Amino acid sequence: MIKSFNTLLKEIANLPEMEKNTISLVLAEHPNLDITKKDKFFEIISPLYNSYKSKPRKKFEIEGEEIDLLDKYRGDYRIKKIKISNIRGIPESKKPYGIDLTEDDDPVSMVILGTNGVGKSSIYDAVEYTICRRVGEAELRSSEKYIDNDKRFIEYLKRFNNDFSESDCVLETVKQNISIQEEYFPEKIRKQLNPHTHFISDFDIYSNGQLNYGTDDNQSFHHLVAESIGLTELLNLNRNLLSFIQYRRDKEKRNNSALQKESKTLIESIVNWEKSQIEKKQTIEDLEKQKGSPKEDEKIKQIAEILSRLKLKNYSIEFSPDQFTKSFEEYAQIFAQYNSTGIHQRGQNEYEFLKFGLELVDKYNNCPFCNSSNKAPTELKDYVSKRITEIKDIGEIKQNLFLKSNEINGSISNLLSQIDRIEIGINSEIDSIKEFEEFAELSQGELQFLSYSSKYTANDFFNGAKQLSGGLTENQDEKFSRLKHFEESNTQFINEELNAFISKIEQFIKFRLDKINEVEKKLSEKSQQITLIEKISFLKKEIADIEVQINNAKTRIKSIEREIESNSVLIESFQIIRDEVIAYQKILEEVKNKEVNTAFTPIKTITETILKEYFKEEYREATFLIDKKPIADEDTGEILSEIIVAKITRNNGNSNEESLSPNKYFNTFHYRMFSAMVGISIAIASRIKTGINLPLILDDIFYASDFMNRTTIERFIRHLFEIFKEYTPNQPLQLILLTHDELIFDCANNTIIENNLPKVAFAKLFPYYEAEEKEDYKELLFRIPIELPQTIFEALR
Repeated sequence: MIKSFNTLLKEIANLPEMEKNTISLVLAEHPNLDITKKDKFFEIISPLYNSYKSKPRKKFEIEGEEIDLLDKYRGDYRIKKIKISNIRGIPESKKPYGIDLTEDDDPVSMVILGTNGVGKSSIYDAVEYTICRRVGEAELRSSEKYIDNDKRFIEYLKRFNNDFSESDCVLETVKQNISIQEEYFPEKIRKQLNPHTHFISDFDIYSNGQLNYGTDDNQSFHHLVAESIGLTELLNLNRNLLSFIQYRRDKEKRNNSALQKESKTLIESIVNWEKSQIEKKQTIEDLEKQKGSPKEDEKIKQIAEILSRLKLKNYSIEFSPDQFTKSFEEYAQIFAQYNSTGIHQRGQNEYEFLKFGLELVDKYNNCPFCNSSNKAPTELKDYVSKRITEIKDIGEIKQNLFLKSNEINGSISNLLSQIDRIEIGINSEIDSIKEFEEFAELSQGELQFLSYSSKYTANDFFNGAKQLSGGLTENQDEKFSRLKHFEESNTQFINEELNAFISKIEQFIKFRLDKINEVEKKLSEKSQQITLIEKISFLKKEIADIEVQINNAKTRIKSIEREIESNSVLIESFQIIRDEVIAYQKILEEVKNKEVNTAFTPIKTITETILKEYFKEEYREATFLIDKKPIADEDTGEILSEIIVAKITRNNGNSNEESLSPNKYFNTFHYRMFSAMVGISIAIASRIKTGINLPLILDDIFYASDFMNRTTIERFIRHLFEIFKEYTPNQPLQLILLTHDELIFDCANNTIIENNLPKVAFAKLFPYYEAEEKEDYKELLFRIPIELPQTIFEALR
């Protein structure tokens, strides 16, 4: 039975313990939500959560056809005939071109020799698209990511500018005929079957050859296996939920603190302003009685002193977002260069060790350390010299990385210091001016800026920036990685929002200076000699202005109360959703573990066993291991999930095992072979799981330059038949090996004959204009009897 990701989420939502968990409804109804960013999770989920919370809870119906979907497609899809027309190098024809892959109407394996330009790849591409809905060769020619049924595949397969609807490729299989114009295997089946692993060309070799065996990115072994067992979405969801659970959302709390401070200051200001109104009214009464106004004169003196202090505080922000972004781009380039070397921390120690060894080599006829090397002293010397050069090079790269990281950390530290200085200064400033209504606009502007700044500096960029120094035990490589992770986590903020934040600070600094100048100008006007009537008129205007300020402040206080209430609702809602996510994730963890154990264990066992046998065939004393490794949150250190990793272990000669990544262990030829075996192992596991028997088609994966390794190639071909027979005895292997190289063709021929491999034919592919007319198609193959001596079929080439 196949369970899709959507079905699993619906089953979880239907569980009794999820009856009051609205998150389970949201995820079941919207399985494709982008919740990869923990700081955006709440904003994305919250509207949907509130919508479903207000509705009666529904019970999901699980589609019955999913249960028997696999039974419908299970069967034998070995190819008997391929009929093709109007695809790439194969022209249009009323009677299609074709190849017969049978003997006595039974499908057989076949080794096909086809020189370049006869349509060999066109046939391979057409068959691949018919079954997989992908074309590896098209993907090889682009750096972009393609999806199944991508229209660019169709553009690639079209012959010149002909309409693809006129193209034709029909596979006559044991079970039934399959046409290129119809998507025979639905996506649900393809996710379980992994048909692309049955088609091995340069694209597949290169793709598997670029795998990262210790990470979980989209180009990793983890992603390949998770995708192959249909668990990518489930594993990603679990990781995203755990990441959100660990996330501390403080911006509403910090914003409320800033708003409460602003409200308190405004209330105090209203009291002072009302007191000032009373004093000004008293001054008017005194002036009308022609008395002096010592209080007013004293106030003017106080304001003048405050203005003098304010003008001494010259705030500024010296930070270039463009230069900051450029520095991170340069850092990323150096980091990638440094990270690709693999030498890192042990560099200096290894450098001294090798330098000392280089001095000793001339004094020994063998390795001066182990005395059991297979290399000659000159080879040892060349190797050691090369390693010393590599370590020197990485030393220079590391120094550049260190300098660039210091530059970035310095910029961040300087930015944080400037913001802290401004916030501390403004907080102190507000306390000194809040009693004077003359500074009301400045006071309100400063309070609003502090609220804005406090809210903004609660985001991931500023929180992460404060933790960049790392712990005392953290080594330099860990600090480099921490800074790279910081940049990757805050790319959007750095590129799009940081510039606006800096501009806002600059605008505030200008606003502050403008308001100080306005107060100074008014104070100067007030200090000039004016008539009694003008003084009274001026004071009445000030009383009216104060009344406007009081009303504005009261309006702002009510707005603040609404904001605080709204933030409090968000804080409460965030906690409710977080609690439900915690409960949901526990259930998801159980489901994940069950599915992983069910799906991962067989593929682990099969892949390890097959590659163990492959190593044995290659006389390699090494072991290939697949395991799961915990992954922690970069910020909190909490375990988020597990990733599937692979490594090769071998004895280093001192009774100690060492682990190596496969891409470091093999030379180029054997790494190609290993990469092919990775895909084939997954293909076998998929055949066992689904009961669907597809042919295994290899397109030009060996070259004449590989002929020095012909013994390895022969063992590889023989091993294919053996492992397919061992693991899928009820699903006979149909191997279709396409090659343009006569040496490889001979190599395959020798293997088949010497090992007496059953039901294998040999043929040469001719160009379409030499095709032989048959009853309902034009045959492109010329069969070469396997029992003919080498000299006979050499003459046929």
